[in-house]
Amino acid sequence: MSKVNLHFKINLTKKQKEAYELYKDKNTKELLLCFSRQSGKSTLCKILIITTLINTSNSNVIYITPDKNFARTMFRDIMLLLQPTGIVTKKNATNLTLELFNNSELKFFSSQNINSLRGQTCKGLLIIDECGDLPIETPDGQDVWNMIIRPVTKAYSPKIIFVGTPKGKSGLFFDKYNESRTSNTLKTVFATVYDDENISDELREEWKRTTPERAWRQEFLCEFLDNAGSAFSEFERQFTDNQELTKIDSYSSCWIGIDLSANGEDETILTAVDKNNRSRQYNITGSLDQKYRKIAEIIDSFPNVVSVYIEANGIGEPMINEIKKLVKRHKSKLHYFTTTNDTKNAQVGMLQLKIDNQEIWFDNTNNELYQQFGWFELKFNKKTRRITYSAREGHHDDRIMSLMIALQSKEDFPYSGASNYSFIRTRKDRI
Repeated sequence: MSKVNLHFKINLTKKQKEAYELYKDKNTKELLLCFSRQSGKSTLCKILIITTLINTSNSNVIYITPDKNFARTMFRDIMLLLQPTGIVTKKNATNLTLELFNNSELKFFSSQNINSLRGQTCKGLLIIDECGDLPIETPDGQDVWNMIIRPVTKAYSPKIIFVGTPKGKSGLFFDKYNESRTSNTLKTVFATVYDDENISDELREEWKRTTPERAWRQEFLCEFLDNAGSAFSEFERQFTDNQELTKIDSYSSCWIGIDLSANGEDETILTAVDKNNRSRQYNITGSLDQKYRKIAEIIDSFPNVVSVYIEANGIGEPMINEIKKLVKRHKSKLHYFTTTNDTKNAQVGMLQLKIDNQEIWFDNTNNELYQQFGWFELKFNKKTRRITYSAREGHHDDRIMSLMIALQSKEDFPYSGASNYSFIRTRKDRI
C-alpha cells in the first residue's frame, strides 16, 4: 500500500482550520491550542494524529492524556476511523499502541504516570492534552517538562502541541502561552465558546446560565485567572489571626455541619458556625464508638444550637442514628443531609460568594483547611457537560465539605430549630 487518502466528513470551525494550517506550516515548531470546553479539541487532535501517521513513514506520535480512561477513549475512536481502511498492521488495546502499514506508530501515555515516558523517543508529533492539568513536578521532585517530556523530543525535534483550557497563571500551559507572545516558532490559537459557529446561541446562553461565573470565564472564555488552581478566588485573604473575626461565639446561635468518615483515609470533621459566620472545626478521631460519643459531646457543648446537618452519604445514616442516641440537649435539631452534585455546586457557589464579599473569615492556624482550599478544584465532565468540584487527586476535602454543610444548615434553618421554609422537610436530600 503506497498511498492512502482519508477523507474526514467533518466541517471544521474557523479556529480548527486555523490550527490545522499552523500545524502544516514548517515554521511552526510548537503550537498552543487554548480552546474552550466543547469546542472540538479532541476532534482536531484525532485529525492531526492521523495526518501525521499517514503522511510520515517511520514516524511515531506520542499522545499524553490526563488519565488512562481518556487515553482509552481516544484510542478506541482512532481505531474506529482507521480499522476499516486496512492500514493498521498492529494494535494493542492493553498498552494502547498501534502501528500502520508505513511503520508509523502511535503511543499513549498518562500524565498520572508520566515516569513511564522515560526512555521514549518521539519522531513526528507530540501532543500534551489538558496541558493545564499537567503536574509541574513528580512526587519525588522531578521537573516534568524539562526532565521527562522534553528529552523525548531532542533527537528528532517533532512538532509539539499543547492543548487545553487555562488553569491559572502557573504551570507549563501558562508558561507556553507567555512564551508564544514573543516567539516566531511557538504559535497560539484561542477559541472561546463564541468562536464556534456550530454552537447555537441558545446553547451558549444555557451553559452561561448554569455555569458559575468564575468557571464560565475560565472554561468557556479561556481566561487565565489568578488562583485558578482553586475553585475559591482569593481564599487566602480570608485567613487571619484577628480573633474578633475568627473566634466563634459559643453562646450565640450556632449551626453545625458534620462530614462523616468510617475509615482511616478520610477525616471526620465537625464544623460549627455562628451568626457572624465565624467557625470552629473539630477533627473527630478514634474508633466508631469513640467518634459517636465525641460528636454528641461537642453538639451538646453549644447551648444554642439551631440545627445540625450530618452527611448521610454511604453508611452515614446508621452512624447518625447512633449519634442521635447519645445527644442529650439537641436531639430534635439533628437532620441528615445527602450530598449530590447539584447540592455540592450550590454550596460551592454560596461559599464562593461569602469569600468574595468577605463575609466569612478563617483562623490562620487552621492549616489543613487552608491546604484543602488550594486543592479544591473545578472540573468539567465531558460526558455530562456539567461542572463538578472535588479535591485534586490524592488529596482531601473533608474540612471544606463540613464547612459547606454547616453553612447549608444555617441557610435552611436561619432562625430556629424548625425550618422557616415549608418545603425543607419534604426535600429528598434533607430528612
